[in-house]
Amino acid sequence: MAQNRVQAIPLISFASSSLSSSYQAIGTLTAACFLIRINNATSTAVTLSLDGVNDHEVIGAGAVETLNFQTNAQPQNYAALLPKGQIIYAKATAGTGTLYISGYFVAPAN
Repeated sequence: MAQNRVQAIPLISFASSSLSSSYQAIGTLTAACFLIRINNATSTAVTLSLDGVNDHEVIGAGAVETLNFQTNAQPQNYAALLPKGQIIYAKATAGTGTLYISGYFVAPAN
């Protein structure tokens, strides 16, 4: 019986010392993710954007945020996914530490 399996995208990491008050691309999703986790292991709050223009999420210094899109899936078995190729943008006052983004997707079993 064929089954799907959960896989992880490569970890995205970005040094807080490189952040500025303007949005900059910090990583791209390599698969359509049903869940992403943002670990702000920095000394400053970070604002994230999915379009590089509008503010979409703020993650406080030292905070971890999990965005589970599948819990928000639509009726009739449609899956809610952040698309493959989605660029994640961030802005903040430069600080110390690293911002990490991990993501999970479903792939068919071999």
